[in-house]
Amino acid sequence: MDKRESGMADEELSAEVAGQKLSFKTGSLNTVATIATLVLVCLLCYVVWVHTIDTKEASKELVSVMKENAQATREQTCIIGLPQDRREQNADLCKRLSR
Repeated sequence: MDKRESGMADEELSAEVAGQKLSFKTGSLNTVATIATLVLVCLLCYVVWVHTIDTKEASKELVSVMKENAQATREQTCIIGLPQDRREQNADLCKRLSR
């Protein structure tokens, strides 16, 4: 059975790009489109994977900075709670208590 008899005749698509004449059969054009889609999906998956790794690293750094900030706030609160004349003497005590 011939392709033309079964209604699956390959149509030809032609175009002129930059002075060059291009022609594709519909079947080969579908193959090219499928491969291009596969490449784009793989590229998108890679970008999402890299973004996930970067996000994990950034969140670890953020948590570290927030812990340091909380410690500094506790130390500052301890120092402010002391009378003015004892603040310098007890600064080390407040630093140890804030940990």
